Amino acid sequence: MTFFQQLKKEHLLIIGFGYRTGLSTANYLISKGIKVSISDSKSEKDLKPLKDQLTGPIHQFYYGKQSSSQLSEIDRVILSPGVPRAIPLIQEALRRGIPVTSEIELAFLLCHPRMVIGITGTDGKTTTITLLHNLLKEEFKVFVGGNIGIPFISFVDDVDDRSIVLLELSSYQLEDMPLFNCHIASILNVSEDHLDRYDHFQDYFKAKRNIFKNQTDKDYAILNLDDPHYEATAQGVNSQILVFSKDNTKADVYIKDSKVLFKGKELVSLVDIKLKGVHNLENVLAAVVIAKLAGSSDSVIQKALNDFKGLPHRNELIDTVGGVDYINDSKGTTTNSVIKSLLSQEKPVILMMGGRDKGLNFVELKPHIEKRVKGLILFGEAKEKIDREIQFPPTYLVNDLEEAFHRAVQMAKEGDSVLLSPACTSFDQYISYEKRGDHFRELVKSLHTKEPYDRDSTTL
Repeated sequence: MTFFQQLKKEHLLIIGFGYRTGLSTANYLISKGIKVSISDSKSEKDLKPLKDQLTGPIHQFYYGKQSSSQLSEIDRVILSPGVPRAIPLIQEALRRGIPVTSEIELAFLLCHPRMVIGITGTDGKTTTITLLHNLLKEEFKVFVGGNIGIPFISFVDDVDDRSIVLLELSSYQLEDMPLFNCHIASILNVSEDHLDRYDHFQDYFKAKRNIFKNQTDKDYAILNLDDPHYEATAQGVNSQILVFSKDNTKADVYIKDSKVLFKGKELVSLVDIKLKGVHNLENVLAAVVIAKLAGSSDSVIQKALNDFKGLPHRNELIDTVGGVDYINDSKGTTTNSVIKSLLSQEKPVILMMGGRDKGLNFVELKPHIEKRVKGLILFGEAKEKIDREIQFPPTYLVNDLEEAFHRAVQMAKEGDSVLLSPACTSFDQYISYEKRGDHFRELVKSLHTKEPYDRDSTTL
């Protein structure tokens, strides 16, 4: 009996009804005539816009308070990535022996691609997966999904044995993967993140390392030799390990004289690439070696690499106004990403940070800020905590991004950079980091039409 045939006999419960994973999973199961129920702690009123997008009937829809009675006659639970495994309903399902899996694993078991390539890490996942898609798409049938915002289940019926599936995988998505396996998997880097969900860093790290859990010696693990957690990441990996480094010639892939060398031989040149920033060199190395393993030709890799310009909200130069660079790194929601962004700046920096804290330790930013920042402006819910842990003069605490921006404009002189790199999520004031970055972009554009403040009339 195939996995699909088994599903046809089961009653599935989706826990967590979001507009991406939950909705896509429900509609796929409905389209296949599979019996499905949904449970979400939100109210019926809040979920109505999503429920209206369902393409067929749901056996049972549970709103609000969740109870163990919802597990009656359930054969399998599909857990949406935003829902912690620690909630009582999931713990009761596990106690009863009901399989709990993810949308990613569900889709994986329903198709048979040529290969699955998975990318995870604290920072750089989306840039690397997007670059890798560009390196492969000219020669292969490629699908991209996962944490990048496209559910794997949404394209699973189009995948065949010629296809390469590229998946950006978050720690949340990697928590429930008993059978999932990537032929090529990479952890780009690991640093503190999501400590509002995980009790300890090691719990977060363990979830990341699940990407290697089911690999064999026929598979590949691509690791960052420069990452402080490299040794712990490599421990117990059963697949063939290839390591990359920006400058360590002991690595399988490294950079020398503006060239990427693979096993000591030149693979591509970095002279004409448009993707800037020290942190992006790691993303380039990972993408290039994975593309090579997947079978892409050197000439195609070189051309695609030269053409790739990077993604919005990631160390993105919005404009230079009055000799001041305005850089949008709204996606920089960890301390590690802020450090890498600062390392990429060649000019004195006025740094804007803040938002909703994820339980991170901001102290590690202090030496980097002291070395590269001439002024620190903090906003949002986390501003007092950041100020308390960094203790950097001069620091200014303001209410929101707009006030922070106006303060930065007042401080900036020709030859400076104004950098938004928050080290926090946006959810105190914006629905996403994209919306926060878009607001920053609008504020920069406004400098061409009016001066927000008279630089000389306001005392800092």
